Order: sequence, then C-alpha cells, then structure tokens
Amino acid sequence: GGNLDFEGTATLGTLSLANGNVTTTDTNTADVTALEWAGGNLNGKVKATSTSLSGGNKTIGSAGELTVSGTLTTTGVGTITNQGKFSKNGAGVTDLGAIFDSTGTLAADLGTLKLSGGGKASGNVTVASTGKLDVASAYTFEGATLAGTGDIELTAATTKFKNSTSSAKVSVTGGNLDFEGTATLGTLSLASGNVTTTGTTTADVTALEWAGGNLNGKLKATGNTTISGGTKSLGGELTLDGNTTWTGSSIATSGNAKIKNE
Repeated sequence: GGNLDFEGTATLGTLSLANGNVTTTDTNTADVTALEWAGGNLNGKVKATSTSLSGGNKTIGSAGELTVSGTLTTTGVGTITNQGKFSKNGAGVTDLGAIFDSTGTLAADLGTLKLSGGGKASGNVTVASTGKLDVASAYTFEGATLAGTGDIELTAATTKFKNSTSSAKVSVTGGNLDFEGTATLGTLSLASGNVTTTGTTTADVTALEWAGGNLNGKLKATGNTTISGGTKSLGGELTLDGNTTWTGSSIATSGNAKIKNE
C-alpha cells in the first residue's frame, strides 16, 4: 500500500508489487531477480530476470520502464497497457500471453519477444540485430513506427499494418499480413501465409523476398525483388519498380492477378 522509490544502484531478490507505486528518482534501473506484479503502478525503471503478472489489468506509466530478460507468466491478467517502455533483453524466448496495448516504446533488444495475446501498438517499436519480435496473435500496428535491423516475424493469426512504417524486416512465415491506409516497409519476406490490402491501399516495400505463400493485395516493390522457392499464388497486384531476380519458381494466378513492371 505504500510507495517504493529507487535511487542510485539498487539490487533486489524478489520484488512483490500488490498495491502502491514503484518509482525511480534518477536514470538508474533497479535490478530484481524476480518481479511479482499483482497490483499497483509501475512508474520507475525495473529490470527483472523472471516476471510474474497476475490480478487484472496492468499499466506501465509514462515514466516507467520494464525490462524482462527471462520468463514471463501472465495469470488472470486482462490488458497490459504500456505508456512508457517495455523491453526484452535476454537470450531465449519470452512469451507475452496477455493483451498488450502500447502507446510508448516496445523493444526487442536481445532474444525473442513473442506476442501471443493480441493487442495494438501505436508508438515506437524497435528490433535490434540481436533481437526478434514474434507476432503470434491478432495484432495491429496503427500509426506506429517500426525500426531496427532485426526481424519482425508473423507466425500466426492476422497482423494489420495501418498507417504505419517499418524500416525493420517483416517476415510472413505462417500468419497473415494486412495493410490498410499508408503502409511503407523496408524488406518484406513472404515464405508462407497471406498478404492482403484493405480498400485501395497499395503497400510500398523497398525489397521483396517471395519464396512462398499468397499475395492477394496490392504491393509495389521499389527496390530489389527476389522470387524463389516453391509454388506461390498471386491474386492481387504486384508492381516491380526495381531489379527482379526470378529463379524459375512458378506463380499460380487467380482473380484479378496482375504483375506490372515499371
């Protein structure tokens, strides 16, 4: 029920937050071996090796930062709202199984952060070369900016990019990707699954790597395009505005399929 404030160097074994507030006075981050968060507010900077969330909705305040390096469990959690920063920084996979809505910063710095509970991000998303963001649930990036040299992999359900831009690589390996409104990507890799567009949207990508799956939307590749692998299908419109390497793999067409070379 009270308040806990960290200042300077702080290291704890287990931090249990059931009510009240956790804050930090300066720019330092408190290191804890285990975080048990059942209630209260996180408005400080905390890094946890293992994290357990329970008991309803959770909010990371605008001044809060939660960095997870190991396991994360969610029991009875409704929605996690991130107004500050949520980071994955540790080897292996951390599975975020609750609804995750982020207006702040979402970062995968080291290891894999898996989003399996759905939600929406409208702030900044960064994926380092040593990190990966695995989107394995119905998720929407709306008005978001995605950056970094790592990989955003769509493995299940449908991920929507709505009025969002990404300089990070986006790989569709089993899920579905839908573009709506203004959409610009760096590299799009399609190995399995579907790519669609809502309405009259044409998604612009700098580079396209197409090895499998179905392209049923409107896509324009302004840089290098590589078409390889096994059978794939085109039911939408693909505009090639750069160098294209096609290694002989077949493309099945249907509906209003169209390939344009500009």
